[in-house]
Amino acid sequence: MDKKERKIKIDEIMSLVASEQYTEACKIADEIEWQKITSFSLLHKISNLYKINCRYEEAIDIILMAYNRCPSNKNIVYSICDLYLEIEDLVNAEVYMDLYNKMAPRDVDGQILKFKQLELVEASYETRVKQLEKITSMRLSAEWEYQLAEMYHCMGLATKCVEICDKIFTMFGDGPFVMKALELKMLHKKLSPVQQDFYNQSDMAEALESYESDDEYMPGSDDNSEDDFHVKTIDMSKWNTINLQNELRDSMRELLGEDTEQILGKTDKITQSIVAPLM
Repeated sequence: MDKKERKIKIDEIMSLVASEQYTEACKIADEIEWQKITSFSLLHKISNLYKINCRYEEAIDIILMAYNRCPSNKNIVYSICDLYLEIEDLVNAEVYMDLYNKMAPRDVDGQILKFKQLELVEASYETRVKQLEKITSMRLSAEWEYQLAEMYHCMGLATKCVEICDKIFTMFGDGPFVMKALELKMLHKKLSPVQQDFYNQSDMAEALESYESDDEYMPGSDDNSEDDFHVKTIDMSKWNTINLQNELRDSMRELLGEDTEQILGKTDKITQSIVAPLM
């Protein structure tokens, strides 16, 4: 593959990634010899693509190529450590974690890597809580605050859990972790009137959105989904009562299957009541 062909392929990959077609993008990535690419930023993106597809070995191979081209880039070092944690390679993860902390000693992402390591080795709740408290003191994040609240909940520290849940509601006001925090708080204490009103409204909005997004049959719809039931069309030009009854019986037999004679026998009277008004 020459440079021109490779560029076309890479552009196609980026287009597929932009439209979140990660599997298709990965298939094209398999066709390219990435060791010939000099751009560390591009290699980093391709490594992330393989990571999204849970192909961690390929992701590591390519991120190490990126590191060889730019060993001073802390984001690449972070990604290497994160990938080693994904495959539970604690030895290599420790090496790159130490390297990252030397490169960015005051960066909260180093503390996040440490927390992931603690989770992997199933460290005590107390140890993990201390790490989470360190993270939340360095970064204002609904996700990390919620993780801290959840950890307090697991430890049976109801008061601290409720305090963090209230903090999440006050600081962030909306979003999935706000709703999660309110639900977590309800396990220990009643919501305040403002919180309850917000929760009820959000819950109703979510239910309405779910209802409106459901596939509903509309007259004239062209939806021919295989999951729909299709009853045999009746030729209404046959206005003879007997013919119409037979058509209805055949239609029901086709829908319900072979073991329906008993059911159909019981429905004769119903069928007759349907046909009668047409006579």
